[in-house]
Amino acid sequence: MSQKLKHSLDERLLGARQEGLREIQNNGSVKAHGKVLGMDTFSWVNPDMDGLSRMIGSMPNASVWVTEFKQVEWLVRNYPELVKGIHAVVIFDSIEDGAADWLDDLRSVAFTQGVSDSLMFLNALESEGMSFFFTISGEKWRGRKEEFESYLYGLY
Repeated sequence: MSQKLKHSLDERLLGARQEGLREIQNNGSVKAHGKVLGMDTFSWVNPDMDGLSRMIGSMPNASVWVTEFKQVEWLVRNYPELVKGIHAVVIFDSIEDGAADWLDDLRSVAFTQGVSDSLMFLNALESEGMSFFFTISGEKWRGRKEEFESYLYGLY
């Protein structure tokens, strides 16, 4: 391999690594968005589930959580005592078999056809004074994050 080609490849690899690290730094922790529809609003890309559980448990008021099925299942199975602090859960991906055994533990659950539908559902909730969490993970997180941010920007 020529020296020039190797140098170019090294630069691209370094650039990709730096971009990946920036992405992790920008998305690896909870982000506060201020008040949205009267709710203290937070988002978290690829959340540390134990950290998310601590955050939900520390909220002084009830919460509305828009998220994915697997995240809700994990919380209910690992921290069932936190369920009482969640006013409503809106799940924007598909339900899996065997979910019925823990869904009954939740006060209010809605399933929607995607992130945009879930966020529109918020407008119907009487949620003044609550906390709102939006969490995403997996391969589709970028597009879902863009939908969430578009929703927020559309409100202002």
